[in-house]
Amino acid sequence: KPIRSKDKQSSMFTSEQWSALGRQSYLSKILKFLVSEPRDPFGVRLLTRRIDGYVSQAMSLGLEDVDDICAFAIHMERHGIHSMDSPTIIEAIESARRGERSFFRSMAELQSQF
Repeated sequence: KPIRSKDKQSSMFTSEQWSALGRQSYLSKILKFLVSEPRDPFGVRLLTRRIDGYVSQAMSLGLEDVDDICAFAIHMERHGIHSMDSPTIIEAIESARRGERSFFRSMAELQSQF
């Protein structure tokens, strides 16, 4: 259902459009980080859609910290959505949700093991 802006201008946005606007800062941060990695220049639009989906998924999983959300999206982009089945990733998400250890820290520690 469209939502009118407070000043009742003629422009209207759906709740999903407002949500997408709210995720723009995450997208910007993640894309700046990933710019150093080789990418297909014609795949930027698809990359942006995937990253937005990962950010949305991180939020729906209960990750709230900016660095956790960004780390989740970067991990999913690098390792694929199938990595969600990993007990290590599941535990990292649960630890972050419980406030015990950030997802970002869990991923940094996992990375340092390799």
